[in-house]
Amino acid sequence: MFFCSIVYAANYYVSRRELWQHLSMHKVLVGSNPWVIMGDFNSALNLEDNSFGTSAISISMREFQACIDDIEVFDINRTGFHFTWNQKPKEGIGLLRKIDRVLGNTAFVEEYLSSVAVFNSYRLSDHCPCILKIPKVGVIKRRSFKFANFLVFKPEFLKIVQNIWESNVDGVHQFRVVKKLSMLKSPLRALLYQQGNLHKKVADLRAKLDLIQRDIDEDPLNLALRNEESKFTNAYQEACLDEERNHRSRIDVIKDVNGIVYEGDTVQLALVQHYEKFLGCHDDVSLTPTPNLFSNKLQPEIETQMIRQVTEEEVKKAMFSIGIDKALGPDG
Repeated sequence: MFFCSIVYAANYYVSRRELWQHLSMHKVLVGSNPWVIMGDFNSALNLEDNSFGTSAISISMREFQACIDDIEVFDINRTGFHFTWNQKPKEGIGLLRKIDRVLGNTAFVEEYLSSVAVFNSYRLSDHCPCILKIPKVGVIKRRSFKFANFLVFKPEFLKIVQNIWESNVDGVHQFRVVKKLSMLKSPLRALLYQQGNLHKKVADLRAKLDLIQRDIDEDPLNLALRNEESKFTNAYQEACLDEERNHRSRIDVIKDVNGIVYEGDTVQLALVQHYEKFLGCHDDVSLTPTPNLFSNKLQPEIETQMIRQVTEEEVKKAMFSIGIDKALGPDG
């Protein structure tokens, strides 16, 4: 079960204030249950939601953002059109805006991991039709929580930690620490989810920046294009940094034994082919071990060393040798 709110917002931003208040009150009814809000909000949320125009955040956007922060929802994964509303003037170029959205809370995203909002072509209408798809999937084993290091650089991170750490938890000190760390999982998962597919994000921003810079090359005195370039440059730099922080162990390029170079998505192909060849070979295996297989034995003093008591100093040394941004795995 989940709550679904359908929105059709008023045209004038002052009239929309009643809607924002109603959504805030509805959050109390929803509580910790999954909640999705979809429809026509009649307001852009971010600067990139307008195809052109002012680079300043309007009162309408600011009030919409305040409501989103208050009810703690965010855009779920989407595909299709970004701009969902189009102005169709008889002459000239009309404005494109994203004013239709599908927003979900953390509980909805965690419960319906495969959910996606599909924005289709608007054709003869001025709005894109939107379909919320929730594919049926088998029982998914809940993955262990893994903290993405790059989240500490997000402005929301300290606020999330502060809110959890200042909450009241009864019990001994160790229990309170463990409980608060556990309470951090859900909001940090939501923050990570909001970052989207980092690799796709970098690719999309790179393509947009390339397009804008080509337009600037043809129209170098266009101030609007310059502002757009500045905005996308900052966004691209941030996305690249996030991807770098989150994928330090990723293999981008690999060469096989034949000297063939594999890059990007083809890296996995090289690894699969290698192990298919390496592990897929048949060989003669004897079921009878050699007589001297277990002839070597540990010396008594080494045996004693292996079962001796572990000292506090050894434990401290092991713990302090762990990197400052590392933690134990699920197996301890």
